[in-house]
Amino acid sequence: MPNKLVSFGAPMLLAVSLVAAGAVFVSHAESSHRSSKPAAALSVSTMAVEQAASFSTERFFIGRIEARRETALGFEFGGRVIEVLVNEGDAVQSGTVLARLDTDILRAERAELVGMRDQAAADSALADATLIRMREARSLNAISVQALDEAEKGARARRAALRRAEASVRSIDVRLEKSVLKAPYDGVVAERFIDEGLVVEAGSPLIRLLETGALEARIGVAGDGVGYFERGDIHILSVDGRNYSATVSGVLPVRDRTTRSVDVIFHFNGDSGPLRQGDLARATITTPIEESGYWVPVAALTESARGLWAVYVAEPSEGADAIISRRDIEVLHHDTDRAFVRGALEPGDRLVADGLHRLSPGLLVAVRNAGSSSLAVRSED
Repeated sequence: MPNKLVSFGAPMLLAVSLVAAGAVFVSHAESSHRSSKPAAALSVSTMAVEQAASFSTERFFIGRIEARRETALGFEFGGRVIEVLVNEGDAVQSGTVLARLDTDILRAERAELVGMRDQAAADSALADATLIRMREARSLNAISVQALDEAEKGARARRAALRRAEASVRSIDVRLEKSVLKAPYDGVVAERFIDEGLVVEAGSPLIRLLETGALEARIGVAGDGVGYFERGDIHILSVDGRNYSATVSGVLPVRDRTTRSVDVIFHFNGDSGPLRQGDLARATITTPIEESGYWVPVAALTESARGLWAVYVAEPSEGADAIISRRDIEVLHHDTDRAFVRGALEPGDRLVADGLHRLSPGLLVAVRNAGSSSLAVRSED
């Protein structure tokens, strides 16, 4: 009986083993079949490049907004300040009194000089009357010629003394007038340097006045850029993101020794609005360059050998939408987000604009969102 059980169990074990081996083979075949399927092509976005016959470069020059007139005002004569009538930030009109000096001494001197002038006038009148009588006496041969000459010289001396006394009074009047400091034009008090009671010297700056309503821009232009600015030309200046029309009112004939730039003066056309002295102004000049090439996004550039750059182009291919090729190019000019290039490109080439880190030459890709480039249109702006 045991021998029968052994003879029956051996065939069963063999059958089970064959079934298990078959299952493993089928599973391995199915797995091999699944792994042999091709992977999905990488999806990329492309743009068609368009050739441009030229491009333009822009150069920027920075300067400052200034008042057309700025004056540090002071008295022409020294003295003690008794009154200051304005403070910083005050708007004044031409002729407005800003400050006064003590004039007590001057008025006392004037009173003395007026007395001397009146005395000189009386002496001159007496000399003239004496001269008339001497001439009458000479006509009667009552006096000598020498006596008449002396009378004439005395009258002339008295008249000269009178003129000198009158001039002294006028001098005092001028000093009294100059003891009042007035605004020479409409403006705003930018700084006040003195207070009442201070004794100042002649010419010492007391108040800094800025002219209102007449701002100008002074911009230093370096190199050959000065040739783009001529008197009377109208340019657009940018100040704090806003554009203003301005006319070139002058180009200085000298170049700065330090910056090697030439100052160009602009007068604003119309209302200068919120502009203030010290604001930064920017002038732009555009230079056309006759060189054919292509505008491409900066994001589409990748480094190449020998200091060159390269771009990836999706070329048509069998079995996929496209195959990636690498094209060496030279960057001629670039802006913030685009570059003008020349090299191994042809009009209509499909340029891959992003995701360059995933690409390599020969890679099969699926093209999506294919469209034409708008960069060439921007280059005409």
